[in-house]
Parts: sequence; C-alpha cells; structure tokens
Amino acid sequence: MVLVLSIGSIFLCPLVLYYIYLTKKLKDKNENVNDVEFFEQNAVDDSRRSIKLILLALNQDSISAVEACIRVSFLAKKASFSEEGLKVIKIFDEVAMKSSHIPILEHWDRLKKDKKVEFEAEIKGLESEYKSKLLKPSDDLLRLL
Repeated sequence: MVLVLSIGSIFLCPLVLYYIYLTKKLKDKNENVNDVEFFEQNAVDDSRRSIKLILLALNQDSISAVEACIRVSFLAKKASFSEEGLKVIKIFDEVAMKSSHIPILEHWDRLKKDKKVEFEAEIKGLESEYKSKLLKPSDDLLRLL
C-alpha cells in the first residue's frame, strides 16, 4: 500500500505543478488583455502623427494634393477626431473618393502608357481643382492635431 501511494505521489506531484503553472499562465494572459488598449492608443497616436507629417508636406508642396488626400483619408479612419475634425476631413475624403479608381503601386506599373497619360491628366485636373481648397482645411486639421 505504501508503495502504491509513493508511486502515485510521484506521478501526481508533476501534474499538480503543471496545473499550477497553466493556471498562472492563464491569469497572466487575462491581465494582458488590457494591453490591447495600449496598442490601440499607440495606433491612434501613430495615425495622428502621420497625418500631421503629410499635411506639413502638403503645405510645403513636397507631396501632391491627391496623394495627401488619399493618405489622410485612410489614416483618419484609424485616428479619432472630434466632430470638428471629422468635418474638416470631409474634403480629403472627397478627393480620395474621386481618385479611388486610379490604380496605385504595382497596378500603376502594369498600366499601358496611354492609360497612364489619361490618369495623369485626371490627377492634374484634381490637383488644380482642389489644391487651393485644401489649404484652409489642412491648417485647421494641423491645429486640431
């Protein structure tokens, strides 16, 4: 009987220790759920910082108005803005929507030359139409950031 209890305890002790280990690990994992909020806030901060850099580049004519609008419109979805900020962003969304059919990146590279010329003319038209309209909203948005 003593022999059976000794052998049983030899097998039972590691199982109890493993159970305690898994319980602690599960508790730590549940505590890390709050870290998601930390990462989400970092994503919001990164988006706002990126928007600020894009708007500064736009004001210095280092980036085209269409490209700036596409980028700001995308990043604004990740950043949180007040109602006033959302009103300002509407013009950026408008330009992004008007240019959303234009291929980018590798899709642009695959276009034929005549299609590229056609899209470039459309981009220039959007640039001339919206460049001056974006100055005040850009400044307003910079002020809000």
